[in-house]
Amino acid sequence: MMPVARRPWPGEVALEQSDPATACRYFESSLSLARELDSPDMVKSVLEELALLFVRVDRAAAGAFVLSAAEAIRAELGVDQAEIDDRRDLAYAEARATLGDAFEAQHELGRLAGGEHGTLYALAEIDAIRSSLGAASRSTL
Repeated sequence: MMPVARRPWPGEVALEQSDPATACRYFESSLSLARELDSPDMVKSVLEELALLFVRVDRAAAGAFVLSAAEAIRAELGVDQAEIDDRRDLAYAEARATLGDAFEAQHELGRLAGGEHGTLYALAEIDAIRSSLGAASRSTL
């Protein structure tokens, strides 16, 4: 049996189109739905995608934090940490390159916070990003 290709999250598509405001909206919606459905696997996947968004909008510390919160969910689910897809690997690499030595501290904080706190943190970061993007767009009018 051939493996089924993973379909990208709508937020992932918006991120690749360099549209962080739309990516925030889609990821927030996906994360809220995952929580409503009580789907830790879905929460984990959205957090891993959000990490890349956070790194790319100059919030690398938040990216490292939510990556490790997603790892905590992986551990709770018994999902092999070695199963890293290209996008998660990219988020790790970009966060490490941006933060340098500070990566490990942020990563540890996210691990200690765990999945639920990491999710709440991610939602707060989405709000902060949207606010900053809104302020930036208002300042250019």
